[in-house]
Amino acid sequence: MEYDVFISYGTYDRTVAESLCAYLEDGGLRCWIAPRNIASGSNYAGEITRAVRSVGTVVVICSRKSCHSNHIKNEVTLAFNQNKRILPYCLDDNPFDDDMEYFLSSKQQIRFSGNSKKDFEQIRHILGEQTQHKELSNKPGESTSRKHFRPALLSGIIFCLCLLGLALYFIFRNHSDANSPAAGISKDTVDTFTGGIVNGHPDGFGTYTFARPRRIDQHDAEERMAAPGDYINGSWENGHLDYGEWFDAKGKPKGFIQLGDYLDVESDWVLGTCEKP
Repeated sequence: MEYDVFISYGTYDRTVAESLCAYLEDGGLRCWIAPRNIASGSNYAGEITRAVRSVGTVVVICSRKSCHSNHIKNEVTLAFNQNKRILPYCLDDNPFDDDMEYFLSSKQQIRFSGNSKKDFEQIRHILGEQTQHKELSNKPGESTSRKHFRPALLSGIIFCLCLLGLALYFIFRNHSDANSPAAGISKDTVDTFTGGIVNGHPDGFGTYTFARPRRIDQHDAEERMAAPGDYINGSWENGHLDYGEWFDAKGKPKGFIQLGDYLDVESDWVLGTCEKP
C-alpha cells in the first residue's frame, strides 16, 4: 500500500500524533504511523526505513520532551538524507535540541495555536496540495509519451527562458557604465533576502529569492541554475550558505544545498547585491 505522509512522534506525544493521523485520514490522506503500520514479526528499523522512503512528506510532532527521542532523530535523518519534505508541528516554543535544530530550524513550521483542529486543518491543507499535484501528474489514461512529453516541453521552455535571461544580462552589462555596474537595474532584477543582510549579502536564517537566472554556486561541478522565483530556505553567514533547501517558485523542492556551498558572490557584486523584499 502506498502512503502520502509519515508521522514521526515520541511517546509523550502519542495522543496528538494519533489524533492528527485520524484527522488526515478522514480528509483522504494515507498515513503511515507506528506501531499501527508495522507488520507483526517484522524488523522495526527496516519497516521505518521503507516507510520513509515511500512517502513524500514526513510530519514531525515536536516538543521539548519528545524531540530528545533517538527514534525521532533517526527518522528525521532518514527523511533529510532522502530529500523528503519535512513539516514540523511544534507543540511548544523552542522544542529543538542541537541535533534537531540542524535539520528542522529552516523548515516551514506549524506551531500550536491553542486550537488543535485549526492546526490539523492547516497541516492537511499543506499536504493536500502536494497530494493533488502528485495525482494530476499520474492521472489514469494519460499515455506514457504524453507524460514524458510534457516535462520535456516544460524543461525546454525553462531552458530557453534561462538562455534569454542570460543574454539580456550580458547585453545590459555591455551597455552599462563601467564605473557603475549596477546602474539602471530595476528592483525586479535584484535578488532578495528575508533575513539579515551584511555588506549586501545574506546573513542568518532566512529565504533567498532569485530574481534572474544564475548559478547557485560558482564552485558547483553540476553548474546548477536557479530560475527566476526559485528560493532557498537556509542559514547564511555574510553570503556563505551553511545549509539550505532549494525550491522552485511554486514551492516544489529541487534539492538540498550541502554544507560549504556558496552563492555566486561575484555575480552578486557585479549586479548590485541582494535587498530586503
